[in-house]
Amino acid sequence: MPLLDVDAATWSALNRLLDEALDLPPAERERWLARLPEAARALAPRLRALLSRAGDESLGRLPRLGTVAGEEEEPGEPGATAGDVIGPYRLVRLLAEGGMGAVWLGERADGMVQRPVAVKLLHGSWQRAALAERMAREREILAALGHPHIARLYDAGVTEEGLPWLALEYVEGRHLDAWLRDERPVLRARLGLFLQVARAVAHAHAHLVIHRDLKPSNILVTAEGEARLLDFGIAKILEQGSAEETELTRLGGRALTPGYASPEQIAGHPLGVASDVYSLGVVLFEMLTGARPYELARDTPAALEEAILSTEPRRPSEAARDPAQRRALRGDLDTVVRMALRKRPEDRYPTANAFAEDVERWLGGRPVAAQPDSRAYRLRKLVGRNKLAFGAGLAVALAVLAGAGVSLWQARVARAEQRRAEEVKEFIASVFREADPYAGRGRTLSAADLLGQARERISRRLGPGSAMRVELLGIVGASLNGLEDYQAAEQALTQAAEEGTRALGALHPMTLRARVALLEPRRMLGKTRELQEEIAALSPHLERIARESPRDRIKVVEHEAHLALDEGRYADGERFAREAFDLAAQALGERDEYTGALSGLLSVAYSFTHKRAEALEAAERALRSALAVHDDDPRHPGVVDARMSHGHALAEVGRLDDGIAEMGRAVDDAVAALGPESAMVGFFSGRLAENRVAAGDVAQALKDADRHLAILTRTAVPGSYNFASTLALHGAVLLAARRAEAALPELTRAADGLAQALGAGHDQVYSARLDRALALAYLGDGAGARRQLDDAEREHTGPARGREHKPLFVAGVLRRLAGEPAEAVRLHAAALGAVAPGPAAGRKRMGILAEKGLAELDAGADREALESLGAALEASGRLQSHPSPLRADVLVGLGRALMSQGKPKEALPLLQRADAFWRDLDPGSRWAGEAALRLGKCFEALGRRNEAREALARARVTLARSPIPADARLLRLARLPVASR
Repeated sequence: MPLLDVDAATWSALNRLLDEALDLPPAERERWLARLPEAARALAPRLRALLSRAGDESLGRLPRLGTVAGEEEEPGEPGATAGDVIGPYRLVRLLAEGGMGAVWLGERADGMVQRPVAVKLLHGSWQRAALAERMAREREILAALGHPHIARLYDAGVTEEGLPWLALEYVEGRHLDAWLRDERPVLRARLGLFLQVARAVAHAHAHLVIHRDLKPSNILVTAEGEARLLDFGIAKILEQGSAEETELTRLGGRALTPGYASPEQIAGHPLGVASDVYSLGVVLFEMLTGARPYELARDTPAALEEAILSTEPRRPSEAARDPAQRRALRGDLDTVVRMALRKRPEDRYPTANAFAEDVERWLGGRPVAAQPDSRAYRLRKLVGRNKLAFGAGLAVALAVLAGAGVSLWQARVARAEQRRAEEVKEFIASVFREADPYAGRGRTLSAADLLGQARERISRRLGPGSAMRVELLGIVGASLNGLEDYQAAEQALTQAAEEGTRALGALHPMTLRARVALLEPRRMLGKTRELQEEIAALSPHLERIARESPRDRIKVVEHEAHLALDEGRYADGERFAREAFDLAAQALGERDEYTGALSGLLSVAYSFTHKRAEALEAAERALRSALAVHDDDPRHPGVVDARMSHGHALAEVGRLDDGIAEMGRAVDDAVAALGPESAMVGFFSGRLAENRVAAGDVAQALKDADRHLAILTRTAVPGSYNFASTLALHGAVLLAARRAEAALPELTRAADGLAQALGAGHDQVYSARLDRALALAYLGDGAGARRQLDDAEREHTGPARGREHKPLFVAGVLRRLAGEPAEAVRLHAAALGAVAPGPAAGRKRMGILAEKGLAELDAGADREALESLGAALEASGRLQSHPSPLRADVLVGLGRALMSQGKPKEALPLLQRADAFWRDLDPGSRWAGEAALRLGKCFEALGRRNEAREALARARVTLARSPIPADARLLRLARLPVASR
């Protein structure tokens, strides 16, 4: 039988005998083995094997558990020196060395991200192909561990010589035990630091990774008092809920440090999350007392392993040296720590989160789940939290009155907590069992399938209104949010919130958690009114929410910011976004992924309030944060989201091409990470389309807008804000491409939907109606365009917010197309004066100058037209990186002006460029027909009759068939009957 495959009793006997043998001179050990009593004879082969590994040395020379079998722990194995290049990293100086390998300070040698890293080199006997394979697999899985209190694994590989290496986050700090010794923090500060570690371990467990070697030397504390968990290089991936022996442990011995190892590690049994819970218990014991849980009769490894397997640990209050410290630890903290240190894994806290929650309960003065039954315990906690409200006499009276009732109630609660923990464990296990195609229904299930089945199982197996049912529905709903299945998420979370409210109360922690999570699908589905109502209902309870979960409180404020921005309350949106960011930085730290994401939201808010420099600064901070957390995964949704915010901010400060490139990369990465149909891809495509229009790239903007429309109208609820705003954006892009006949119905529905969601006077409604008026003008419905323009002006109640020029511009286009060029020139001159300053001002003026020049041409003011159109063409070349409909308008206008001056040779290249543009973008449009017509007339003037006939024939067909009518003068020029339209 393998050495590790023994039970606790055998280990105990083996360790006692091994201690005895090692005290003998080497020459006497064989005789001692021969004289073993009958009951111990079966252990002789194992003892002989262990003693042979010791050679002529003491046990201190035996291979330490967790190092390479047969490898000495002396430093200095040759092979690596400062300046060597390992993978893309250059070694700078040695940081630490042990039996398993050496850790070096490294830096990038390839010019990429410049930051220090810790490069871990494994010693020669680890150079096995199977282990290298295992390292590559673990690298992929461990890369998912993005947590502010986990030192990240950046990279891993094998050198040409076969030496495996790991590149980890380099953390400046002191080991936990040294930091505690030097800083001597108070009890509550120690517990706060422990919670950082426990939450990091819980994060790893949530990604099915157990650490297996938790100890103070694997926990660094920075100068800011932030914990960082190290050395996931020997971590194990959970399979079927436990971790069996692997190639890693078979090659190199068990991955453990005996003083912090769980009983099942010592016995060589499969490991689960409970093993890390035990090690956390030892770490917390040492943090509280400065001592270890066991008093040993013999200071030997064998005695330690025997104690871990069979001796009950001390209470922390017994190990503490100071009387005041003993009093503080006595009671609940004793019980919490001892529950984590129970021998049987199933008797410990079921998760690291459950352990952390009990520590948080103690810090909040609330009853802990691990507290054993005792009379009036909960009453005592109530009095402790409200000392001023309870006199001594009242406390005694209440204790007498409560008596047996409190005791019975507490016992019932304790049993319920135990049952709930077991039921939650079993339920989650059943969900993952279903994922196994052999144990389940014969097919591999997606995450969405699993969550859907989980919700069905909750409804089928758990009674309505039970706390466990509410909790599990909330977990399922939150997970569906992460998968962007917002309709299913809303259903699950609405059910959780409603059942929680009925059965547990509206302010119960589980109910509040479900209600906060419900904000996400309400916003993403565009249910503005429901979102408003829920935020208003939650806002008075933010402090209560924060006590249970600081992150949930921040989420409420975050959604307040989103709601305010959607409603056009931009100053409020900025204020809420700033509040959410500040709260996150204070509660979670600036390194936290959520804090970085909120910096991206703040950037968006700043752009709405025209604080463009601040917006860019916040976006850069968000991108730096996301890259730091997810450096090994540039396509992580957090990085993609930050990159989109950064691109938008670049565009807002006038760096449009840089911004579009950044946004384009964000969309591509979102497609790769989440799939082409994800909501993130839909939202990002819409924002990219708007900026492509500004750059003149209308053809690509149409593709982006089509994707935006296809995804979000499938996701958003018809009639909702999101649905209407999606139609408004798509209609605006169609209008920029001069496809007014397709844009008009979308803009009509958008204006009506936005008015219903936001009110008729809202700025977004105003913008949609102005676009609708322009579409009607292009379609030749002058009367309809005037009515729409008048309605928009009459009903709009707020400032135009950067659109002050737009109604004048639309009115000018309407007048020009109606044959009133002089009035059009006047309106466009006024529009130029109304353009708000800012990076986008040049593009706005460019469009107005083009229309003003065309109106001046129609009015016979050729010299003024040439000046206006020339300025527009210069601006287009400078501000637009692609040919655009506006530039084509200018080219046609300049060609007309030059033709009227008798300069067809100068007009020809301009008209050819305009004709080529429209033939490429939309050869059947009214504008394509005009460009072909003007080109044909130019060819006629030059005597190029064949080319003139081809262009004019194409112009007549296009103008006759175009869904947008040409004006009468153009039709007469083309020799088409005016009445035909």
